[in-house]
Amino acid sequence: MASAWFVLTLIEAGWSQEDMAKNYSSIQPETIAAVFQWYEEQQNLKAVLDALREVH
Repeated sequence: MASAWFVLTLIEAGWSQEDMAKNYSSIQPETIAAVFQWYEEQQNLKAVLDALREVH
């Protein structure tokens, strides 16, 4: 779980999946990929909610 929070912090700082994999071999690539996917889904959800707020 701590790895996921760390990966999320790096995503928000602008790190790519490749950079994380190269610099943090202690974090499983599957964890990095899963957090990136979750983050992307959250961003998509936020965009939809923002668009709905503009309509109303």
